[in-house]
Amino acid sequence: MPFDAQDKAAPLDDTFTISADGETATVTGEMEVEIVRPADDGGARFWLTIRFPSGETLDVRIRRAQLLEQLDVEADES
Repeated sequence: MPFDAQDKAAPLDDTFTISADGETATVTGEMEVEIVRPADDGGARFWLTIRFPSGETLDVRIRRAQLLEQLDVEADES
């Protein structure tokens, strides 16, 4: 689905480029990703903070199992 005007208004300066077909966005430049595994839920989630080249940050919460699956890491059965 193409990005709409609200999506395109994301405050990521010149580092955020939407493709000609409007369906993908690319961020280029040096980025930093901080990952925290909080204990309050038994470690079932990761908190990611992505710092873009513009200095803006994006906080993401993702289930640990989902992120490991995305990274093609097998779950520990223990």
